[in-house]
Amino acid sequence: MSQTPLDESDYVHCSLDSGWSVGANGDDFGRIIYDTNNFDIPSLAYHVHDEGLLLVVYLVPGAFIADEGKTILDTNIMIGSIEPVVQQWHPSVVDQFASGGVDLIKLDFVTPGSHTNNANLPANLSGEVIAYHNAIAQSGRSIRLDISWKLDRSQAFFDIWESSADSMQSDQDIYNAGECTFVAWDFLQRAIENYLFTMVIQYNRMLAIYLDMDSLFVGNEADFSGMTVAERQTMMRHWVGAAANLIVGSDLTHLDALGLDVLTRADQIQAWDAGPDSSVYAVAVLANYGPDQGQGGFGTVFEGAQTVTVSSDDLDITGTDLRSPSEGFSIELEEAESVLYRLTPA
Repeated sequence: MSQTPLDESDYVHCSLDSGWSVGANGDDFGRIIYDTNNFDIPSLAYHVHDEGLLLVVYLVPGAFIADEGKTILDTNIMIGSIEPVVQQWHPSVVDQFASGGVDLIKLDFVTPGSHTNNANLPANLSGEVIAYHNAIAQSGRSIRLDISWKLDRSQAFFDIWESSADSMQSDQDIYNAGECTFVAWDFLQRAIENYLFTMVIQYNRMLAIYLDMDSLFVGNEADFSGMTVAERQTMMRHWVGAAANLIVGSDLTHLDALGLDVLTRADQIQAWDAGPDSSVYAVAVLANYGPDQGQGGFGTVFEGAQTVTVSSDDLDITGTDLRSPSEGFSIELEEAESVLYRLTPA
């Protein structure tokens, strides 16, 4: 990010979470509007772009109840209508974002999947994802659409997520809400397990959507991050190995030497950026998660160092260059330790 030690890195997304917009109503046409007490979005976008960065805004599905009865821009359709043409509201919103310089929309609380958190959410908001996808396509601006959280992974909905969004959050948020540190290891265990579960259910095809495992909190020492050195390294290796979104959630004013190294190691970023290619280059992460601390869902109780072994069959690698499809490699790892291997043909 500009004016931080990450200035020359590949981290380019400046992400605004909830709070940037007016919270109870839209403009005269029911469009979502920025809160002038907090941000002037077009001016902020100009500044962000001038620094070589990209602007991300957070949204929740649908219009405000207070805007029911307002007429959608350039139509005679009222918000609240049950007619299919009421979907013209989405292009009016996205066009405004496009003209204001927004580069990525994070659409949160999509159902089925998101827990209600005492909110009265409709059971199925997948149509919102489709509508935003179509509105972005007609806007004339390249805007990413990321959706969240812990989305339903049954095939009917998974097909919608894959065809309509750029990334989907496979778990809930991992930050320590209300605590003095950013995250705890049991939340990381849960996020990784949900990623692995999602990868298993690819319905026998190439995955066509990136996974969002939430923000990276690896940049700060334990007093800030809540994680040990090994846990910080393992978090980064998993996010890289999963080709997950790399959006830094750490305090950028208190990055330590380890955090800066973990976030900027060229070989890791190259592995995340490139992924498998025609030369059969791939990456593999081996890890010892330690005992399940109550959130992971995998239920193991093994403590201390463990020998982690992976075979060629585990990696689905075959070929004449391999000595035997059953041979692979092993490594002894302490709790929360991991390694990231770059695999190339012999």
